[in-house]
Amino acid sequence: MRTLTDGLIGVIARHSYRIEVWNMSAPKLAVTDERWIYITKKHHNGDIGERSLGIPESDLIELIALLERT
Repeated sequence: MRTLTDGLIGVIARHSYRIEVWNMSAPKLAVTDERWIYITKKHHNGDIGERSLGIPESDLIELIALLERT
């Protein structure tokens, strides 16, 4: 039986929002069936932020490398 937190990697909590990082399957329109990582910003009232991001797991290493350069 699945729970609501299946796939949850972790949470970064702040005063007015939180960032949730999820490991889930690819969206229906994706051309790959690999796992995807979703980074979702949720505001204190539960609304999901406009800048949520879903990327294939294979792109995660490249994203981390880009962020480390800044």
